[in-house]
Amino acid sequence: MPAFFSDGGMLKESEKIEAFVYFWLFKLAGSKICRYNNLVFYFRRHLMKKVVCILVFLIAFSFLLTGCSKKQETKSESIETETSVATVKKPEEMVYAIVTKSEGNRYNELEAEGYQKVIEEFGATCIVAHPKSTTAMEQVRLIEKLIEEDVDAITVAANDADALDDVLKKAQEEGILITTVDSNVNPDYTSLFINQVDTKTLAQTLLDAVYDISGGSGQWAILSASSMAPNQTAWIKQMKDLMKEDEKYKKLDLVEIAYGDDLDQLSKNQATAILQTYQDLKVICAPTTVGCRAAAEVVADTETKCLVTGLGLPSEMDDYIADEGPCPYMYIWDSEQVGELAAYATLALMKDELVGMEGHSFTAGDLGKFTVQENEDGGAEIVAGMLLRINKNNIDHWKNVM
Repeated sequence: MPAFFSDGGMLKESEKIEAFVYFWLFKLAGSKICRYNNLVFYFRRHLMKKVVCILVFLIAFSFLLTGCSKKQETKSESIETETSVATVKKPEEMVYAIVTKSEGNRYNELEAEGYQKVIEEFGATCIVAHPKSTTAMEQVRLIEKLIEEDVDAITVAANDADALDDVLKKAQEEGILITTVDSNVNPDYTSLFINQVDTKTLAQTLLDAVYDISGGSGQWAILSASSMAPNQTAWIKQMKDLMKEDEKYKKLDLVEIAYGDDLDQLSKNQATAILQTYQDLKVICAPTTVGCRAAAEVVADTETKCLVTGLGLPSEMDDYIADEGPCPYMYIWDSEQVGELAAYATLALMKDELVGMEGHSFTAGDLGKFTVQENEDGGAEIVAGMLLRINKNNIDHWKNVM
């Protein structure tokens, strides 16, 4: 088995042989991303069912030629019929589910609304599952329930990159397609990650905002969501790496990284504590909509000169973005469209119109054409699009959108 083929330790010997064959088929086709879950899902659904039907037909035909009994013919016909029926489902018979990060978060709600709209327009049933808290344990509970309900596909916005491994492996073994959106898991346990924005692009954008607002020097802090959230940790790591690599940022002093777990009151408490600890703080950067709003509210209620930037929802930040407001500008993407793209991608995988392999493309309705690429962890991803810069000049428009 090639060293760069990853099975995540989840394969039986027979499956390793199967995956090995698929691996070289894709290598011959020029694909670089070769993972068991992508390969086997596609071939078992798309190619193998055709092979099985052909083999059954040949067996039945040979029985006819050799004068087999009517009982044997009936049995062969029954096998063929059952194979065809088992591999084809009508849209109205299929169930798709999305598991968000937590309930009570408008960003998550918009993402789920976009996903649900596309799935229901397709004619299938959509289950929206909002965890009661931003913990992996709560997501595991919901995914276990969805496995019991025998859904066809689950899309997850992960609260932890590692803690979902076992339950997602279980879902895959039950034949459930797994995709991820917004926040990824280990690549062995998802067929495709729908990334809202390129990690380095986002980190560079937020760091440049801090540089601009601070005047290029001074103390600044990050108010994040959870320390275990894969997207948050990736963005923060990239920001720290950029500070080390580029002399431009040498006068910026990142004094603290705080976590509010995407809870409003906890995020406010963290913002308050940061301001009390660092009297000369110039900027709080919050790469989470809950934290951005909480920090802006705290800063607005104090006499500090500290300013806020990050990722925020226009509808929640309308009171804080102004010439004299605590937030000069911030960034966001259309979270509802990210949810729509996740649904289109999941449907395309299920309909065999897309394989989670680098270079493969598909059309996501009115959103346009997207191409699979390799992400930083070696898995497959598609990137939704560009960041929106929200300031006093355009917030009146965007606050009515999201």
